[in-house]
Amino acid sequence: MQVAKELKKFLESYGIKVVLTRADGNGLYSADATNFKESDMANRMKIINDTNPNMVISIHQNSFTDSTVKGAQAFYQENYEESKLFAEGVQSQLLSQLPNAKNECNKGDYYLLKESNYPSIIVECGYLTNKEEESMLMTEEYREKVAYAIMCGVVKYFDLCGND
Repeated sequence: MQVAKELKKFLESYGIKVVLTRADGNGLYSADATNFKESDMANRMKIINDTNPNMVISIHQNSFTDSTVKGAQAFYQENYEESKLFAEGVQSQLLSQLPNAKNECNKGDYYLLKESNYPSIIVECGYLTNKEEESMLMTEEYREKVAYAIMCGVVKYFDLCGND
């Protein structure tokens, strides 16, 4: 949530309107839902569809059984070229600005990516199961670096800096 809020500030400084699907750490599931995750994701998709955005960024922290695995990475929906280009732009910035970023973005088979009608990516900011990355992600300075790198990828994707 802290990375998302920092990213929002950076993007708004470029005049980009940002809509967060949530304002705090609470889920968006219905209290009477039988499947909280499914309810949460459906409510997020409703916000996304009602907003009609130019892009969607879902921010997460990763985990894995192997505690040596590390690195920030962007994911996109296979067969959606705009999402792939968006993910590549963000991944190039993660790679250039963060110490452990993966070399390339990857296809992801995730609900949000499959259900979105807009260029959409998921950014995994690092692995909480890797002690080094967890320590970095716990600092405001590093979370700000992650948000800044994502913002640079957005600027690159939309060509907002005026460079050829």
